[in-house]
Amino acid sequence: MPEDLQSKADSLEEETTPETPVIYEAVRRLGEQELARPAMSLVWSGLAAGLSMGFSLLAQAALHARLPASPWRELLTALGYPVGFLMVVLSRQHLFTETTITVVVPLLAQPGWRKLGCAARMWAIVLSCNLVGTALFAVFANLTVAVSSPL
Repeated sequence: MPEDLQSKADSLEEETTPETPVIYEAVRRLGEQELARPAMSLVWSGLAAGLSMGFSLLAQAALHARLPASPWRELLTALGYPVGFLMVVLSRQHLFTETTITVVVPLLAQPGWRKLGCAARMWAIVLSCNLVGTALFAVFANLTVAVSSPL
């Protein structure tokens, strides 16, 4: 690569890639905000995430039901799995497995019982609400004609 082009590429990389301390500080601040969230905000977000995860199963089932029986059907059916995760991430809902790092960074930055208690509170609320949301989705799918069983 010509020297002029290389220097432009290096300059572009410097302008677009934040340094590690900047990323760390952004995650730490986000974690602090998450630890301070009101309980009801976590409840609704956790319930929504649990409900959204049901769409992973629904998307897989729909693909499985509509694709012809062939060796590649399982591969394409698996593409339905990320649907629920995309819904959770794009709408910034709280899924228990997705809230780990943002809560741990502030806890490790300034360890203490108060932050540990806040993290445990958040994890307990989010996990229980994720499970309730998933159960509600399962009940909905089972008791309605939205998801019909094969005859």
